[in-house]
Amino acid sequence: MFRRFLVCSAVGTGLLGTAANVLASGPNASPFALTYAQDKPAKPAEAKPADKAAKPADAKPAAKPADSSKTTAMSRSGSGGASWMKDGPYTYRGVDTLFSIREANPDIGQGEWQFNFIGGWQTASNGDDDNLLMSQSIAYGFTDDVFVQLEVIQPRLGDGGESGAGDMNLNVFWRAIQEQESLPAFMTYGTLRIPSGDGSSGVDGTLNGVLTKTFDKFRVHFQGFIRTANGDIGAERYDRDHFQWGVGPGFDYQVTEDFLVVLNYLNGNADRRGERNVNLIQTGAIWTIAKSESMRHVLKLVGDIGCNGTGDTPNLGARFMYSLALR
Repeated sequence: MFRRFLVCSAVGTGLLGTAANVLASGPNASPFALTYAQDKPAKPAEAKPADKAAKPADAKPAAKPADSSKTTAMSRSGSGGASWMKDGPYTYRGVDTLFSIREANPDIGQGEWQFNFIGGWQTASNGDDDNLLMSQSIAYGFTDDVFVQLEVIQPRLGDGGESGAGDMNLNVFWRAIQEQESLPAFMTYGTLRIPSGDGSSGVDGTLNGVLTKTFDKFRVHFQGFIRTANGDIGAERYDRDHFQWGVGPGFDYQVTEDFLVVLNYLNGNADRRGERNVNLIQTGAIWTIAKSESMRHVLKLVGDIGCNGTGDTPNLGARFMYSLALR
């Protein structure tokens, strides 16, 4: 009796254990497979190799930023040629030596060429002497702050007109200080008159200093010069003042990206000894016609109004310039 009880207990215990395993492993598990798994030690599961990491997508190089110092459309002009070289608020806007007061920024940058063609008309304050003026110049930039210009001035065509070649001016420009937010630009340049013209003699030397300060679209300039005058200019003979000077302010305003207006005033002693000082009011305009990466076309107009009636001050005068810059 006791032996049957032990056998029944053992069988019941086994069935209960099997049922528990079935419930734990899910309804689809086989009881016999579970029993076999209990009897046989479980083989440790083999670690599956990790999936290969996805190949990262090829990184595309970032787009190269556009060079702000170059423009790609002929129709885009602006801030003078200067922005033609480098964008920014403190740059060349076209006020050069055509004007009685120029700006302190260089006309051209390193490795650039500029060709200027100038024509004009002038009547003296006494009203009996009209002259036609012509000149051409070529300039080259050695650095962004230094350039050299050679100008050939044709003889004056008018009363007592002259013939043959005119004098030459050699100009060397150096921007010593670049403009900053709290500091004006400063340029100094020298001019040497070479007496290559009909009847000319002697050599003149001029030293100039120019300051320019920018206030957004409005700029203020101040220029002064001293000159040693020697010999004669052209065939006309008169007593020249050997020490000459001049000083005055200038203003310009950028009306549009392509158009600039200019107002200057110059006071200085006359070229003729004994004459009253020169007092000259000057108005002007600068129009950048077209500009590309390789060239710039600019047209400039100047009007002169004399205020003191001396022979050296024009009663009225007008000049124009066509300027072509190449890089």
